[in-house]
Amino acid sequence: MATTRFRLVMLGTLLGAGTACKTTEPQPVPARLALAVAPAAAAQSGVALAPQPAIQVQDASGNPVADQGRQILAVLASQGGALIGTLEARTDATGKATFTNLGLSGPAGVRTIRFDAAGLQSATANPITVGPGVATTMAASAGNFQTANAGTSVAIAPAVLVTDGSANPVPNVPVTFTVASGGGSMVAGTGLTNASGVAALTSWTLGTVVGLNTLTAASTALPSTTVTFTATGILGPPAILTLVAGDAQNATVGGATPVPPAAKLTDAFGNPVPGVVVTFTAATGGGSVTGGAAPTNPQGVATVGGWTLGLIPGTNTLTATRTGVPTITFNAAGVGFPVAVVDPGEDHSCGLDAAGKAYCWGSNEFGQIGNGGLIDVDVPTPVSGGLVFTAISAGFVHTCGLITDGTAYCWGDNTSGQLGDGTLVAETQPVLVSGGLKFTSIVTAQDHTCGLLADGSAYCWGLGASGRLGGGNQNDQSVPTPVSGGRLFRMLSAGLAHTCGVATDGTALCWGANANGRLGDGTVTNRLVPTSVVSSLTFSGISAGGAHTCAVATSGAGFCWGSGQFGVLGTGNVAGQTVPTAVAGGLTFTSIALGEATSCGLTAAGAAFCWGLNANGQVGDGTLTSRSVPTATLGGLVWATILPGGEHTCGRSVGGVVYCWGRNDLGMLGDGTIVDRGTPAGVVKP
Repeated sequence: MATTRFRLVMLGTLLGAGTACKTTEPQPVPARLALAVAPAAAAQSGVALAPQPAIQVQDASGNPVADQGRQILAVLASQGGALIGTLEARTDATGKATFTNLGLSGPAGVRTIRFDAAGLQSATANPITVGPGVATTMAASAGNFQTANAGTSVAIAPAVLVTDGSANPVPNVPVTFTVASGGGSMVAGTGLTNASGVAALTSWTLGTVVGLNTLTAASTALPSTTVTFTATGILGPPAILTLVAGDAQNATVGGATPVPPAAKLTDAFGNPVPGVVVTFTAATGGGSVTGGAAPTNPQGVATVGGWTLGLIPGTNTLTATRTGVPTITFNAAGVGFPVAVVDPGEDHSCGLDAAGKAYCWGSNEFGQIGNGGLIDVDVPTPVSGGLVFTAISAGFVHTCGLITDGTAYCWGDNTSGQLGDGTLVAETQPVLVSGGLKFTSIVTAQDHTCGLLADGSAYCWGLGASGRLGGGNQNDQSVPTPVSGGRLFRMLSAGLAHTCGVATDGTALCWGANANGRLGDGTVTNRLVPTSVVSSLTFSGISAGGAHTCAVATSGAGFCWGSGQFGVLGTGNVAGQTVPTAVAGGLTFTSIALGEATSCGLTAAGAAFCWGLNANGQVGDGTLTSRSVPTATLGGLVWATILPGGEHTCGRSVGGVVYCWGRNDLGMLGDGTIVDRGTPAGVVKP
């Protein structure tokens, strides 16, 4: 038993000694780091490297060393930029460490990455060229916040800059520009950012309306980013004037248009131009303008203060001008007073409209206007009473008229009974002439009145001095009294102190005062009854003036007699005549009418000629020179009647419009002023 145990012990000893003597292999010692996987030579800023670097621990001979858990650090070994992502990695059981999201950021350029581990030799990757990364930002780079004339292109075309997270410009990014507001238009560029990261329009034209314009830039690469450009469209230079108000109006001659003319000044696209002066000027028609230099308001509208039309009925024009802008023209029609009858007196005038309504204007000292007052009026004023007249005659300071049935009414001064109502009381409104007679015509003078019945019988009343009433005496009469002699007349005319008529057989007769031979009987003797004018002629018409008389022979030739002062006889001199003497010039007339010291004749063609006293322009030739031969009245009008008064003249055109000219200090021209006129001026329409 003992021997066996020994053997066993020895065997164990021998075995143990054998183990202790075995040779051990030396372990590899980590000495350095090496790149197992190197990153690519190019990278994008802000983007993880591809491939991600892998680092192997090696011994001094370059053999891999299984060195698990060792920390490997990535370090930027060059200037500029930075490393991003996880900058450390741990080795696995094979001694290899692989980075997962390591990258470079910052400006484009060349970078070098070094990998370090404690106690080991570092590994350095080959240089990496860093370029732009993914687009992260888009911003306006040019052309924002501009100003340009509406409808024109901005000076700088809008542009955007696209960059990555490190502000590196990113090329080839699609950018879309869109007009957002203002109605403008654009010309696009390439649609991609260039090498500098810029995408730009070729041009941006603003809308035609003044105000804010906007343009947007967007990219599919940056769906949450929109860049907005703004530009303000301002007014361009004034380009157009247009009519706004006050064109194609009608207004009374000498009066203001109902609507003051207004013009709008705009630029070429219709935007209003404020604060610019537009000049308004009366062009034709003889009118006038107040406030003619009018500035445009915020809406571009300039309004004239007022436009007063000229005194001649018909077309008036007004121009609106601005330097560099085409002129525009406003039109207005001057409307005169349409009358059926007109008759000028000494210092007042009267007329009837087509409906027979009577109007008078001028001096009203004795109520001769017939409106119930005593105040002068310078425009036609209705005669009170509402009567419908067929005839009206204005005397010195009284007026008479006939209504439709021939009944006579008179008003004004009645000192000598010239109103014929049986009293000597002045009246400011029409009163009935006594006697119940029905007249076909009625004429007034200074202090007397005469009327003609349908059978040709003549009646006169008022002052009887010098026999002007023709009753065979010089007695005043306050009611109509027959003219003596039994002659029947076709027409009558009452002068200052004498009366004349054309008998039914065409002979002319006169009576009353005969100073200067105004009765035409070859003497200067007053006549109390109708006395034949010395002439073998027959006459179609006759008119008694202040101190002279004229008549139209049946041939149309004009003849005058009496005082020749101021050339009133039309014979070419100022010599008086006691018998009919031919009017110079060889004209033929349809009528001749006389004022106090002025004569006028009307030809068959409607031409008016006047002669005699012209101190106030009553001849109508535009001068103040008295004329001794027939002188054409200016104005180019065609006349139906022409009638002188005291020192003014009135006429009715063939169109039925009344005009007056001459003295006007009491408003007897009816144009709304007290300014004398040397040529025909339209009477204001009531």
